[in-house]
Amino acid sequence: MNELEQEIINIIARERGLDKRYIRADLNFRDLGIDSLQSLEILAALEKKYSINLSEQELKNAVSIQAVARLIAHKLVKNK
Repeated sequence: MNELEQEIINIIARERGLDKRYIRADLNFRDLGIDSLQSLEILAALEKKYSINLSEQELKNAVSIQAVARLIAHKLVKNK
């Protein structure tokens, strides 16, 4: 697990009140009991933390922690 995935896990754990020890990067939001509205809230927190903008379509496609990490990494590289 990379640092970005770990930070996403930390945010999910904090936002949803979950124990981060049980959150793996290969899990999707549905596996964690996170609905679409909650996932948007988590992704908004990530946008704020990393100063990036994510489109609605990107948000729909990024359903797992790993997918979100790849998306954010791509945005960070692109914005440099």
